[in-house]
Amino acid sequence: MAVTKFRGTRADLSRLIRSMVTELAGKGDDPYTVVRPILIRGALALLSKVQGAFIQKARGGTGDDGITWKPLTRGTIAQRRTTAGERRTLGIGGRRVRGLLTPAEDRRWRGIFRSTLAQFNARGVAGGAALAAQRAWAILKSEGAKTKLDVLGGRTVEIGRDNGALLRSLTPLTEETQSLPEGQILEAEAGRITVGSNLSYALHFHKSRPLWPEKVPEVWMEAVAQAVAKGAMEAIVQRVALES
Repeated sequence: MAVTKFRGTRADLSRLIRSMVTELAGKGDDPYTVVRPILIRGALALLSKVQGAFIQKARGGTGDDGITWKPLTRGTIAQRRTTAGERRTLGIGGRRVRGLLTPAEDRRWRGIFRSTLAQFNARGVAGGAALAAQRAWAILKSEGAKTKLDVLGGRTVEIGRDNGALLRSLTPLTEETQSLPEGQILEAEAGRITVGSNLSYALHFHKSRPLWPEKVPEVWMEAVAQAVAKGAMEAIVQRVALES
């Protein structure tokens, strides 16, 4: 392990540390341009906590931010995409048209719908189209037809992870990823770090299922502080080497 020797006094070293703290707070110059790299470490640590809490909440648990997301409705789950493996397991094969109806079932559905709607219209029934559709579905289901709600609505799926884009936008950079994921906000300047997602639907999602609480949790702040402290100590060592 390399050893850095500081030839100044204890007071000199103390001033060096205080100046680093002042620079990080945005209240002093940054002659060695080390502030942003240090704060980026803190931003990545914060983003990692956001990501971890997201995964916990998506699986129906409670994140370390103390938040539990409301579960998805059966209707929402039914509309989620399916994998080829899921379709095989659920017995969904061949061509499907209206929902999970086969072409033959769909022709029968349309026939029932048209005849029923004609009857309702002749009688002057209000909302005839909706009622005719309900009757068509009821008959097809009684004959064994499969609907998305019945077949797909009971699946176990992770909240907010339909196509994975939102979670990717909240996933911190690694050595392998050289550019920010689509939609990711990762900013650092003296005295401030900002992380988040600017995907078009992120704010709407956040309003119903918070990605983070209004106040940053202490456990998150501890992770940020540790990352910043580590970066600051390394920067101090580098500065000592340059100034000695």
